[in-house]
Parts: sequence; C-alpha cells; structure tokens
Amino acid sequence: MKNNENINLEVQLTKDPAKASTLRRFLIESVPKTRAKYLGVLKTVIFHPEDIRLVTGSPSRRREFLDSIFQTSQWRYTSALSQYNRALKHRNELLDQIRLGKNQKSETFYWDQSLVKNSEIIHQHRQDFIESVNYFFTTHPNSEISTISINYYPSILTPEKLQNNFAHDLDRGYTQFGPHRDDFTFDNSVFPSADKNLAFWGSRGQQRLATLALRLAQIDYFHRTYSESPILLLDDIFSELDYHHRNLVTKVCQKYQTIFTSSEEGIISILPKAHVIRL
Repeated sequence: MKNNENINLEVQLTKDPAKASTLRRFLIESVPKTRAKYLGVLKTVIFHPEDIRLVTGSPSRRREFLDSIFQTSQWRYTSALSQYNRALKHRNELLDQIRLGKNQKSETFYWDQSLVKNSEIIHQHRQDFIESVNYFFTTHPNSEISTISINYYPSILTPEKLQNNFAHDLDRGYTQFGPHRDDFTFDNSVFPSADKNLAFWGSRGQQRLATLALRLAQIDYFHRTYSESPILLLDDIFSELDYHHRNLVTKVCQKYQTIFTSSEEGIISILPKAHVIRL
C-alpha cells in the first residue's frame, strides 16, 4: 500500500442455498464497503489471453480498457463518465424526438453543456495515461518494447462542433463526436511501411508482446501516479508466451504480489517459489 501503509482488506463469500448464488461482502479494516470503494483501494493489473484483442479488436474494447484504468482509482473520471453517458443517452433520444417534430433543438442545450464539460475530464485522463504509456515504452531497456507506441485518436467535443454537426447528428439519430468515439492503435516503428499499425502488419507474437507491454506500462502508471504497488492477476497467460516473454513476465512477478492461474502442471517450474493451490 502507499507509504508502506498496511490496510486489511477482506472479501467474504457466502453461499445462498435459496438462490443458488454466492453473496459477496467487501470489508476495509473490518468495515463493510461498497464494491466500488473496495476496488478503489485494491489496485490490480490483470493479464489474460484476451488482451490481444486490444490490438485486433473493436474500438469499443479499447475504450473499455481505458475506462477500466480509472474507474477503480479516479472518482472524478468515474463521475464524469457516468454523467457523460447519461447526457449522451438523453441527447440521442432528443434527436429522435426532434426529427419526429415532438421537440425543439433548444432542448439539447443542457445536455450539450454536460457532454462538453465531462468530455474534457475524460479526455484529459486518457491523454495523461497514453503519454505515460509512451514514455514507459520509449525508455524501456527491452529493444522490442522500445519500438512500440500508442497513437491516441480522441474525438474532441466542443460547443461549435455540436452546433455545426447538428444536422448530421439529427439525420443519423446519434451524436457523432465525443469520448464514445475515441480509439487508439498500437504502432511499431520498425515496420518499413508508412502504416505502422500492429493490427494489420504485426505477427501474433508482436501483438502479444504489445499487449503485455501495455500491462507493464499500466503497472508503471499506478506506481508513479499513486506510489502504490498493484496486485498482479495472471489468467493462464504463460501457455501463450514463448520462453523469452515468459522470463519477462516472471521478472515482473518477482517485484509484486502476484496471483496466477493455469491448467498446466508444468507451469509451476516457471515460479518455483510460488505457493501452489490446486483446485
């Protein structure tokens, strides 16, 4: 924890026979807390095989990743995102009503103001994180990681843009600009073509390394931003890594409290000092 502070965190699981479900209670220093407040104290970084979809998957998956960075650690971002999504929903509904002649354009003013105000907060947090990631990449001693970069494509929202594009929004029935349209790409400077996007030109190994490097950069971001060591959760990722990249991960694991799962018995040899629980 921060400044070597020890905080007792508990999760109590209780089976409910009547509902065939499991009830969870989150406690900090034996005091019950909401899940959101609990996760805000317990910072984690999760490695899992699906991370590769951050490179090859849809923009929405990458936006969800950015949201996940802050939703358990930055209440200001969480609040701004919630208000932004609420305003976006109402504005889009108003567009439908205006197109049908059931409402006036002036009714969008309040929601436009909310969208612009909260989008600035969201973009600032995302931009700060991307800059931190790129700094981590360029200064990393591993030559494969130091050639990777993140290109962030924010969909900036201003009152002028909302005004100038109102006719197009009205025609399509949704707001075309804003954080809900953000995206980013993984690029690699070693590619000879002008297009450096790993999604199109990278091998699966290069794509896997990029997502691994992103998680390492996330650890570094938590360290430098909050002066805290996150808990690492590794979900059966060793089977998808070659020997070189396994070593890279194990070196990181030795610096932090780490929990990893695997269905392969031989994985134990990678971390011989680990405490093993067989299920």
